[in-house]
Amino acid sequence: MDSLNPSDDQAFSITPGAALPDGGDALKSAIAGMLGDHSGLAARIRILEGTYASGHARTRIRVHYLAFRDGKPTLDELVEALEPKLVGFCLPRAEINETLGQIDTLTPQQVLERLSALAGRARRLFIKTRTATGRSGEAGELLLYLLTEWMLAAPQLIAKMSLKTNSQMPVHGSDGIHIRYDEAAQTLLLFWGEAKVHQSINKAIDAAATSMATLFRDQLAAEIVLVKAHHHMADLSSEAREALLSYLDPYSEKSNFRKDISTCLIMFDFDAALEQHALENREAAFRAALLSAIEAAIAEFDAAAISAGLDQHNVELFFLPVPSVHDFRRAFQKLIGWPE
Repeated sequence: MDSLNPSDDQAFSITPGAALPDGGDALKSAIAGMLGDHSGLAARIRILEGTYASGHARTRIRVHYLAFRDGKPTLDELVEALEPKLVGFCLPRAEINETLGQIDTLTPQQVLERLSALAGRARRLFIKTRTATGRSGEAGELLLYLLTEWMLAAPQLIAKMSLKTNSQMPVHGSDGIHIRYDEAAQTLLLFWGEAKVHQSINKAIDAAATSMATLFRDQLAAEIVLVKAHHHMADLSSEAREALLSYLDPYSEKSNFRKDISTCLIMFDFDAALEQHALENREAAFRAALLSAIEAAIAEFDAAAISAGLDQHNVELFFLPVPSVHDFRRAFQKLIGWPE
């Protein structure tokens, strides 16, 4: 764990029970098998090291920025790297596994066709969701999904994108649902995602605090029902499914070993006046300016969290500046064939 942030035990402490809850091994193994390898994103998304001290003990902060090339953040390359991730984000794991399970019986041509069909379905679903919901933040949700799997080792449990076009599916609620099993604390961690993509960092922070508070005040019970109804999408074994459901059952002792955590991505415009610096100094100047901006942003988040009643809530907060959130959205939409 990064020494600049509180440890897992400090952030999400719980008194362990005497023995591993029934089904814990099966669930732990299943979750490990669900986790994708997104380490290649390190070429596109950098980690900005620093001492990020939130006033709230249960808030952990990570700051990222785009890799530089020739004095500029590589926004287009980030967008290009996101396209292959659409299938894992948009489609239910059960559907993906069904296709992968057929590969050994198919010809090379058939394999290409099946994988191409999955990619096409994911792109169409992304576009259809934007039309159905009227929202424009799905590209941010994709990035949050990747950061949660990559940085928190918490795979996506339910592909909510595949449910949003259902007229009976509420649009409101978390942007993503991820899961991790903490064997040391004998605890199931459920991560409820919020992605906020705004030109203004302050506007993004305020929107994030409001959304997280609304979820845990008014919508968490409905989200738990959603998990119970659609847990089959994760393609778990029967033993792992039973273990998962027991953590969601208020009449089960295991429900006392569940921890709910908000994951939140704040994307915002930030250029640090790069043109004022010599080409070879621009990345260093950008990092210094971003460190200063994040100090103010953390204070802003702490105040917003208190106002929203989140100061005692578990939060994993990601900051990711881009040259232009408008350009980020437009470039991604163009890449996947999103109509203008």
